[in-house]
Amino acid sequence: MISKFTAMTFCCMAMAIIFVLGTQGEISITSEPEKITKHSLFTLTCYIGKLTDEVRWICKGITRFSCASPYSAGLCLINTKGLLQNYSSPTYDINTTAGLSTVDIYMDDNDLGGLWTCQHGSDSSTYNVSYVDFDRRASITSFTSSPSSSNINVGTTITFTCTVSSTTLLPVNVSISSEKREGNLTYVINSSSRTFTVSTVAQCIDYRFYCRAYNGYGTVASTTLYKHVKCPVKLLHDKTNTTVNATVGSSGVFYAYYSGYPGSSYTWYRRLSDDEVEMSSYRTNWSLNYGCRYIRLQIVNVRLQDAGQYSVHINASGKVFIVRFKLNVNPVPISNSVTEEQLSDIQPFISAAGFGIGIAVGVIITLLVQGVVLLVSRILKSRDDKDKGVKPKRL
Repeated sequence: MISKFTAMTFCCMAMAIIFVLGTQGEISITSEPEKITKHSLFTLTCYIGKLTDEVRWICKGITRFSCASPYSAGLCLINTKGLLQNYSSPTYDINTTAGLSTVDIYMDDNDLGGLWTCQHGSDSSTYNVSYVDFDRRASITSFTSSPSSSNINVGTTITFTCTVSSTTLLPVNVSISSEKREGNLTYVINSSSRTFTVSTVAQCIDYRFYCRAYNGYGTVASTTLYKHVKCPVKLLHDKTNTTVNATVGSSGVFYAYYSGYPGSSYTWYRRLSDDEVEMSSYRTNWSLNYGCRYIRLQIVNVRLQDAGQYSVHINASGKVFIVRFKLNVNPVPISNSVTEEQLSDIQPFISAAGFGIGIAVGVIITLLVQGVVLLVSRILKSRDDKDKGVKPKRL
């Protein structure tokens, strides 16, 4: 008769066996990236779980890699037979902690596409590597606009046309956008077309327009069109910092922000007393940034005499806009404190100097005392001689 304990033991063992058998054969393979082009690198990852048996990578029936426990360096076999040596060979790896194996493959003329198998003991999983030629990835042949001029007036309707290459593998995702606007002017996904068009009204913030295309292979293709939109020029006082602080030897930089276009004619001035003097290029650099809409002045190697008032005059559509700046120049901070390390360095010199001074003072005092004693002795002797009637000798 079977006891309850024995029955429970058999039951637990049976469940464990069922669990083990149920988890075997569930290894899987993924590819990164999923879509592959020729002359590109991709990685196959085989998710195994607990590594206990030999791991094999098999390409179209040929074992290219095999490795058994302890999966140590130098003990695994790599088969490059039949592969062209002037091309990259696959790179294999086994991660026992993560329970997986990877192979990095460069899709070149070795033609490593086709069926790949990852085998762990009696378990295996397959992945069919399918690739396209490099030129089948998304590319853009043209990005044009009507009107075609790069200078347009605000409020003008612009029509953009973006054309993808005839070799681009379809379907394709295409977007047309303006750098300064939120979102896209148009965005089409999984399209079988090769020409994409959108119209929009030019705004003052417009400058760069983009067309981007992607079909899942390689990288996103992108091209740019530039448009200078003529708008009334306005100074952006809330964005412009008119007081600049600099330290002697550093750089002082002024930014005059504005909106609108054109605003390319400008002149920098230095105020001296009641006059403004046009500045030269001595220790100065100035520039205009169309994209960010600012005019910039940099004073290099700042001196104390550079402190004062500056201004920029912006000429636009017959109007002159003036932005005034103030430059404060601070001297280089000087530290009066002496560090312990510096003190320890100069201490021997201080001690030596003190010792020398002490000796000198001692010698001087000794000589003075001897002189005084000698003088007193001679005076006393002279008095004694007078008392005895003896004439003193001339010194």
